[in-house]
Formats: sequence, structure tokens, C-alpha cells
Amino acid sequence: MTTLPGRYDIITQQGVTYDLPIAYRDVAGTPIDLTGYSARIQVRELPSFPVLVEFNSALTANGFIFLAGAAEDREDGANGNLRLFLTAANSANISPLVARYQLNIIDSEGYVTPLIEGRFEIQGSVTV
Repeated sequence: MTTLPGRYDIITQQGVTYDLPIAYRDVAGTPIDLTGYSARIQVRELPSFPVLVEFNSALTANGFIFLAGAAEDREDGANGNLRLFLTAANSANISPLVARYQLNIIDSEGYVTPLIEGRFEIQGSVTV
């Protein structure tokens, strides 16, 4: 079964922290267990263009996707929660841009599910 991603625009500034908790639920509102999953985001101007920014659940230099943390931190994958996180240092290293992104989750067998997609915008900041 093909899953169409939800839509969410990520807009932030250089040099600031960005934190987005995501709750993955089925149509009945039941959390989907993400134990054993990985996740990745790629940012591109257009789908066929080169990757401008990429981060994943393996803790890359550009940002983090948490799947295996504490419930109080909204990153416990067993309860369907994941968290996108850019530190101020991470966002300071990304040049201002307006592009597109897609967040995919990948199960242990390699099955890829697109979760959300939308505009990815990093605005220049007066104070960096």
C-alpha cells in the first residue's frame, strides 16, 4: 500500500535552534511503533536536483532525527514519536535557501515510507 506524505513547511533562521516533534499514528489514532526504523530528510530545489542538505537518524552534521529517546523528550519511537532537531550551530552552517524536503522512515527490511514533505526554508539572520 502506498502512503502519501502529510504536508508541513519547515521555516527557520540561521543560527537558531529548530525542534519539531512528530507523532506518527494510524487512522484510529493508535501510535505506530517505530522500533528498528531509521529516518532521513533530503532537501533539494526540485526532485531531480542535487541534495542541498541531508540529515538522518544516524546523527549527521546537519541535523538530527531522534527515534529512540525518552517519552518526555517526545522522541520515543516505540510510541510513534520522532523528533527533528537542528542545533543553532547546525542551522548557522546552512546557507539561506528556499527548497523542498521529504522525511522518509525506513523499516528494518528497507521499506521506505514518506511521512511528511513541504517547503524547507532557512532565512538569513541579523544575529548569527
